[in-house]
Amino acid sequence: MDSYFQELGQIVNDLWFSVGYDDDQFPRVAARALVEFPPRDVTADTILTPLLTRNDCIRQFDAEVQPKFGDLALTVFRCSRFHIDALFWVDGTTSIHQHGFDGAFRVIAGSSIHSQFRFVPQTSFSNRLIAGDLNCIKVELLSQGDTREIHAGERFVHSLFHLDRPSITLVVRTTYAPNRPIQFGYERSGLAYDPFFLDALTLKRIQWLGFVASVSNSDYERIAAQLVRRADPLAVLSICRAIYSHMRSPERFDRFLETVRSHQPELFDRIRDAFHRRFRDDCIIAGRRGVPESHLRFLLAVLLNVEGLEPSLALVKARVPDRPAVDTVVSYVEELAQKDWAVDGLTNSQGIALVGVALDVLRAMLQGVPSSELVRSLESHYRVDDVQANANAVEILARDIRNSVLFHTLFDDRDGQHGVVGSTLNVTRHR
Repeated sequence: MDSYFQELGQIVNDLWFSVGYDDDQFPRVAARALVEFPPRDVTADTILTPLLTRNDCIRQFDAEVQPKFGDLALTVFRCSRFHIDALFWVDGTTSIHQHGFDGAFRVIAGSSIHSQFRFVPQTSFSNRLIAGDLNCIKVELLSQGDTREIHAGERFVHSLFHLDRPSITLVVRTTYAPNRPIQFGYERSGLAYDPFFLDALTLKRIQWLGFVASVSNSDYERIAAQLVRRADPLAVLSICRAIYSHMRSPERFDRFLETVRSHQPELFDRIRDAFHRRFRDDCIIAGRRGVPESHLRFLLAVLLNVEGLEPSLALVKARVPDRPAVDTVVSYVEELAQKDWAVDGLTNSQGIALVGVALDVLRAMLQGVPSSELVRSLESHYRVDDVQANANAVEILARDIRNSVLFHTLFDDRDGQHGVVGSTLNVTRHR
């Protein structure tokens, strides 16, 4: 196995030498090497076995630097200009980020939802915190053998959500790009921030908050509010991240955010929206951990990572090409609804029982039937008198599906309140 990585490293070096070690050419060089000299018999066992059989290893890059990538990273080749890492992933992450290095990666095992974004800056709070518009420009399903270039900085803002356990990627990368940019992380609310910068004072304040949360709930919110009032914008975001992890209640956290509104009003909406999205994602991720079926885990991953009905259905079609995407989603949702875990928009405990007529309403919405036509679309399946008598309940049901935790990102229309269906449907299907 070492011989393959040595050969790959030599090929990369030779190709890069042929273009004068031009930094701008390295992503193309690395991707070409990975495509033209693909891994041979590279598996988790063949990569990891040397850790058991040897008393030494190549100097490991992730032992020296931040950030760290993967649940397990193993440097398998290293020279003065670049190195090669094998990254192992167990659970997917929705993290959107850019890199401070150039290179390329190839999927060795598993599959992933890969999303790319464009960030347009608007307001700079500092060089480490910028507000702007974050737009998804591409979503694709990567499988074994797929290779993509990595460009340092804002040219390559992406997220990679791994679907299988484990997933393995092989990364050929420079140590750092020249004039290394900040490796920004991104919130979908449009905040670009430096996730690796934390000054000593803010670090100690966050540790103090954790201590207070453990021993004295009565003092927690008072101290947290004081820390926010004395913090700069980036520190406010870092402190809010800690507070969110301590509170775990969106209602309590929303009340606390009024402190942010008064201290950093220009940040308030973006921080609030970022953590609302994080709470939604946490709910689905928690439920996904209890779902062993790979096809259901795939659907939940799509709902976690993809915004908009058309790209979501396109990804489902790419995964299950021999069946209409809408039929696939509806059947998966029906199967999910039998699970014991509770996610808003999926179970009776949250007011939407996704069986019977609710599944037909969801199907119509997935087919792009406008709200004004939903009631009529049910008349081909149910008695017309019943449908008309329950028209208001159908509209409420559609609104709550549209605004539920599970389906919120599928539909553009966000009218209505998040929560419980206010009416009971009583309709009879045609015989």
